[in-house]
Amino acid sequence: MEIHLLVVGCSRSSRQAERVEFSYRLVDTGWAHARLADGDTCVELPASYRSDALSELLTALSAIQDGADTAACTWREEPGEYRWDFTHDTNRLKLEVRCYHRAPTEDGQVIFACEARTADMEHTFTAAIRQVLDQWGEAGYLAEWLEHPFPTDLLAHVEARIPNP
Repeated sequence: MEIHLLVVGCSRSSRQAERVEFSYRLVDTGWAHARLADGDTCVELPASYRSDALSELLTALSAIQDGADTAACTWREEPGEYRWDFTHDTNRLKLEVRCYHRAPTEDGQVIFACEARTADMEHTFTAAIRQVLDQWGEAGYLAEWLEHPFPTDLLAHVEARIPNP
């Protein structure tokens, strides 16, 4: 299987995005599609059962909440992977997603980069992940995602630590 992604509206500006959009939907047994957008760029990428995509993402956000300056998560594909690198600076969070077509030892291609208020980005990700739980429930999610249960406790843990606007 090849890595597939769609990049729309590739113009880049020097402004900082104030709104990051994220959606995640299960599309087939063991497969999902994620969509990231920041106003300038939109990227759609697959997630597969080869990694626990939502847990990986929530674990990275939790590390930032715990005070880490950087955190990362990896979504493995067949072959290759996507690496999500988060960098925290004061109350801003930067995200850079790289695509590795074959192996993570090669130079990855940056396919998406954005920056927003930390709490806004955390809320964007947790709200979309909460929608997955609301739509599928824990049992339905496990039946579709196969090897990894829904990260209910981790989602609640991250949600509880997002500051109110």
